[in-house]
Amino acid sequence: MDRRKHPRYDISLPVAFSGPGGEGEGKVVNLSREGCGIASKVKPRVGTYLDLRLQLPDDASPLRIESAAVRWITEQEFGVQFLYMVQDVHARLDVFVDTLEGRTAPQHQSSGQSG
Repeated sequence: MDRRKHPRYDISLPVAFSGPGGEGEGKVVNLSREGCGIASKVKPRVGTYLDLRLQLPDDASPLRIESAAVRWITEQEFGVQFLYMVQDVHARLDVFVDTLEGRTAPQHQSSGQSG
């Protein structure tokens, strides 16, 4: 049973992240209002808090999510839950997800992972 509150949308966006274990880069492979999946060679530990810089299409400055908790890890990717971002960043994320909702169907989900 899927415990996510918000649907995730398949996407491919560049992301950079940093945390106690160092820095890394990758691609956001799915996105919701409260979290995302990231494909990266760098794998932070579950429970780690990261600072994310997500580059949206046609947007000059990246979205900075100041606190995101790593909730799960697989061989290819890891999932984070967004915990804190400033209000204008949250508004930009909401506008972007609204556009995704208008043009794509949610990713089919069968896992029990939250986020």
